[in-house]
Amino acid sequence: RLVALGQLEHALAVADEYLEDGADDFLLRLLIDGAGDKSGAWRYVLRLRDKELAASLVTTWLESWDDIDVCTDLLFMLKCHLPHSSEARARMEEVYAETCLFRDVLAVDESWGWRWQSVAGVCRRAP
Repeated sequence: RLVALGQLEHALAVADEYLEDGADDFLLRLLIDGAGDKSGAWRYVLRLRDKELAASLVTTWLESWDDIDVCTDLLFMLKCHLPHSSEARARMEEVYAETCLFRDVLAVDESWGWRWQSVAGVCRRAP
């Protein structure tokens, strides 16, 4: 009923309080899709049980997340939970390695203003 009324955050709180496994992927996906500002959507992606879906959403929204540590942690978690032979895992491994490189550049050169997306843009244009 709360979902039908558009009270997704309230539905999340109720699900987390009363359901043994917390909110299901359906509700988490609604929260992700409905977020106008995707900068906090990683919190819901992290909780998804369907790791293939999570990997797809990470690929879509990664550059919306400013915290490079959140990005690398999420990518690492996904590559550990996806089947070894899956395309999604291969993609997460590739993006994880790339994101670690961006994090390392930021660690030695603060002139980027801590915007990892700027480093990514330069690295992709001139590897």
